[in-house]
Amino acid sequence: MALYYVMALGASVCYSLQFVCMKFYQRHVKNNLFTSLVFGAVVMAISGIVILILNAVLRRALYLTFTPFTLIVAAGLALVTVLSTVVGIAVMKKGKLSVYSNFTMLGGMALPFVFGLAFMGEKMTVWKVVGMAVMALSLFLAMRDGKGEEQVKGTVLFYLLCFAQFTLNGSASIFSAVQANAETVFGQEVTDVFDFVIWSRIFTVGISAVMFGIAAGAMHSQKEELLAVKEVFGKKATLPLIGYAIVSLAGLLLAMSCMGEGRLDASSLYPITTGGTIVLSAVFGRILFKEKITPYMAVCLLLTVAASVAFMF
Repeated sequence: MALYYVMALGASVCYSLQFVCMKFYQRHVKNNLFTSLVFGAVVMAISGIVILILNAVLRRALYLTFTPFTLIVAAGLALVTVLSTVVGIAVMKKGKLSVYSNFTMLGGMALPFVFGLAFMGEKMTVWKVVGMAVMALSLFLAMRDGKGEEQVKGTVLFYLLCFAQFTLNGSASIFSAVQANAETVFGQEVTDVFDFVIWSRIFTVGISAVMFGIAAGAMHSQKEELLAVKEVFGKKATLPLIGYAIVSLAGLLLAMSCMGEGRLDASSLYPITTGGTIVLSAVFGRILFKEKITPYMAVCLLLTVAASVAFMF
């Protein structure tokens, strides 16, 4: 079991680096719908190629398997991933990394936590109740942290986007948990984690391409916005883009490998990865972007760590 806790912490590192890569990326690319969709498609294409290579090396063959259930779940994950990318890049320019990442990761914890208890037969404990209450307090403090900061432009819009990301990231975690526990909990036949991730990447690229085409057709008069897509492939944007693809893939593989029979349940895994990601995101934000850790945020981080520990019991 200790190995799975280590893997969960490894996923936390990957998820926090994911925020860092996106922050670097948005500094060099104009923020609009077109660049967001292309970013998502390119990221998924890169990570898809990487996992295809890993799949070929481990299996010594190039082939994909699928089941109807896996395709449905992969398509659902792809849809919320595309929407999350669009919202994520939009919100990055309107507030602090530590506040945004707090909302995002708490959504990734709270929704699968509730889903696991309601639909996957996971057990509620006193410590998990305490952990959830402390996490809720942490979220409130994160909201208070942004008030009065010059970095937050359009506070209402910023928090609306944060809550949207809260829901989208939570939904993505639910889809991953459903796939990982499909056979033992839902009695559904599924593929292994590699095939599932590859299918989700294929769907993501397809959905991004369709949305891009629709947006381009509806906004054909805004040529300047459309031409901004070339910035995605600029030298300064390429490195964080590739980095995002790799760390997001590694985080997903580590998290999904922690779940299943005899491993961590969703109501334990996601609070652990959430706490680690929130703390590391704040640290990286301070070191790399000189973001101030306010008294509110310092208390928030301490509460997050305490809540994450509580969820282990």
